[in-house]
This record gives sequence, structure tokens and C-alpha cells, in this order.
Amino acid sequence: MITEEQRRIAADVFITAARELGFDFIARTKCTNSARFGVLFCLVQISIVSHVILKTSYVSFLKESYYNEARERKGGLCLKKPLKYLLVIVAGILVGVMAYSSYKLISDKVEHSQARSKDQDATQSYGIAFPVSPTPRVYEDQTGEEIQLDDEVSPLNSMYDLNKFYAQYPDAIGWIYCPNTPVDYGVVEAEDNDYYLHRFYDGSYSVSGSLFADCNNSRDFSDENTVIYGHHMNDGTKFADIMYYKEQYYYDQHPVMYISTPTMNYRVELFTGFLCDADSETYTFRFDSDQAYAEWLQRMADNSDFKCNVHVSYKDRIVTLSTCSYEYYDARYVVMGKLVPIH
Repeated sequence: MITEEQRRIAADVFITAARELGFDFIARTKCTNSARFGVLFCLVQISIVSHVILKTSYVSFLKESYYNEARERKGGLCLKKPLKYLLVIVAGILVGVMAYSSYKLISDKVEHSQARSKDQDATQSYGIAFPVSPTPRVYEDQTGEEIQLDDEVSPLNSMYDLNKFYAQYPDAIGWIYCPNTPVDYGVVEAEDNDYYLHRFYDGSYSVSGSLFADCNNSRDFSDENTVIYGHHMNDGTKFADIMYYKEQYYYDQHPVMYISTPTMNYRVELFTGFLCDADSETYTFRFDSDQAYAEWLQRMADNSDFKCNVHVSYKDRIVTLSTCSYEYYDARYVVMGKLVPIH
């Protein structure tokens, strides 16, 4: 049986191959990978056959031209030098392509390694060896409304000194953590959704970027739906693992995450995960009425790839974790969870 990881790797390889071979339009087509692979295979075969035909015709043309010239001048065939030069040129081109490919491969590995090192340094620099006192039992939000906290204490309290994180990076709005997975990162928000695509918290270049909330969201997670974006990295970092929520077993092992903000800790109770378009209604942040919000929540829950017992209503605030998927062009995989205030 093919695992989700194998399917993900195969999809990554397919998309990369299609684009490198100049067939990017296939990767953008909304169809199954099997259908796209069939089209790609046919085009590759046609390209190979065309190349062979053109090469054969060209060599035949050279032979005929030089043969006639040789007969006129020397009465013999003189093909060695022109063909030798041609072979040297072709060999030079192939060596150049191989050298460039090797350079790109090595530089890509270096960039990914540097990005992982930055993330590891960040988690280590904010680590603490003592528990933080829990927040009060009853908390008042910015509107003055009292929020009753759940009895659970966030594991982030004893993991990181996030006050240092918020003080060092003005765009930082929180930290997200999923136990026993690579998801353990700070969350930032900029004035647009491009800035942190390939930037670390401090604005320096990072191939894997940072996890960031949509620029249209409130920074305090007070919207009905706060969307957090993260790259689907081939090395398993950032939001690569949320793709596994396509499988029931993965949800059963990781049903909750945790988010900490400067004013509140949350348990994120996941209730749905599904494939969608990048411009779908999934990315709605606020609603005109409680009824519209409740109906939207029901549609989102009905799409889920996994089953759960988490109930959501218009009174809840949720978070959506979004990453790229490769079933078709601009496909996204999202996981949604309701925010439960905790100590």
C-alpha cells in the first residue's frame, strides 16, 4: 500500500520534472497525477523522437555536404574534423548543464540547511528550564468580556520564554506547537502576504520562510477565522506534516495543537482537514452574521478527511493552517481547529 509520504514525494517529483522539462502547463492542470503523468510521458517521448529525427537529419546533411565538398576538392571523404568539432560542442553543452544542475542541487541543500539551523537556533534561544506561572482562572479579553479558562496548562509555558520572542521581533504574534511533530514555530504577521514567504523572523533570507498569519487578520486571533500559512517543505519542516491529516490514523495521534499569544494560551482542537483551491471560501476571515458563520463552519466540517467528535459553533473562534498541495495548480491543504482558552 502506498503511504501518504510516498504520494507526497511522487507528487513533488512530478511537479518538478514537468516544470524542468518546460511543461509547466501540465502542473497547472486540474486533473489527477496519473492523467498528468500520462500526458507528460507522451510529450517526453515526442520530444525524444523529434530530437533523434532532427539530429539524424542534421548529421545526414553534414555528411552529404562535406562528402560532396571533399569529392570536389580532394577526391575523398573529409568528415573527421567537422564532426569532431560538433561532438566537442555537444559535450561542452552537456558538461555545462551537469555543472549547473550540480550547483543548483548543492545550493538548494545549503539553503535548506541554513533555514533549519535558523529555526533550531530560535527554539533553543527562547527555551527555559522552569515553569511559568499560569494565567488567572478568569481572564478579560480586550472587549472586557470574561473568558473562563479550561483547566489544562499549555505546554508552551514550560518550553519557551516567549516574552523574549515578542520583544525581539515586532511582527511576532504567537507560537504554534503540535506535540511529537516538527510543528514548533513562531508566527508572524506583516502588512502583506509576500514578505515572510522567504524571510526569517528578523527579515533575513530563508528559503523556507516563516509561518505567518494573513495580513487581513487581526493580530490577536480575535477574528472568526485566523489563517496561518506555511510552506510545504520537502525536508518535512514548516507545514509539510499537516498533509498527513488526510489519513485518520494521523489525526488520532495528533488531534490537538497549542498556540500561545502575548495575551492568551489556546488549545487548538482540530475538527476538519481537506483539499481546497487557493481562492476558495475557506479563506474567509469574518462574517456578516452568526448564521452565516455557523453555515460556513458546517460546510468546512463536512469536507473533512478525518472523523472526530469536536463540536464547533458560531461562538467559537478558529484557526486555519494552510499549505501548498500538488494535486493540481494552486491546490491547498488546510487543517482547522477551534481555539480553546487555557492556562
